[in-house]
Amino acid sequence: MAQLLGGHHGVFGCALEASKLRAPEVWEPGLGGPGWAGQRAVHAGVVRALTGAGGAPSGRLSGEAAVVVAGVVVVADWLASQESVIAERLPTEGWAGDGKELAAHWREAVEAAERVVGEAGLGSAVFPARSFAGQFPFSANALQESVERGLPGLVGERGSGLVLVTAPTGDGKTEAALHAASVLGGVSGAGGVFVALPTMATADAMVPRGRSSPG
Repeated sequence: MAQLLGGHHGVFGCALEASKLRAPEVWEPGLGGPGWAGQRAVHAGVVRALTGAGGAPSGRLSGEAAVVVAGVVVVADWLASQESVIAERLPTEGWAGDGKELAAHWREAVEAAERVVGEAGLGSAVFPARSFAGQFPFSANALQESVERGLPGLVGERGSGLVLVTAPTGDGKTEAALHAASVLGGVSGAGGVFVALPTMATADAMVPRGRSSPG
């Protein structure tokens, strides 16, 4: 669980062996010193009390469960880290952070969560059967036309799968991939499309292109 929570920025640390857990800061300097250990214990205790958690998880999570938990943590962190969400949750002057005020803070955050999720536009995607021209405001080039022409027959025979598109820069791989994703999503019943890129800058640049690809 600690690996999943600590890895939400993209780097999942190695699990510490039992012998190293007796002095974890020696092996993982990023964990801080004794003061940080005390703060972590206090924070964990408050979170457990507010959420009503009955106990810490035991054993190892399955790979499938770990992927889901990691995804939930990433999305929750993204939503809660928005400036608009932080600004409205800042404490007022004189806020002491005692048990009563923390409980009120938690209740208000839970009440606001549904609105925050709704404003983010999260939900299940729908993949209507559309031609390339119906999905984009321009005609398909040779590469894109080959995907449009050949992929539906393949997924009709074999179901969903993996599509790898290799071509020089500027040949329209992105739109070909988005069209392929819509075809595969319709067959597999997927709930959305995940665009994975190496940096935040390249991912941000993809947002308007993804929005221009309805369905």
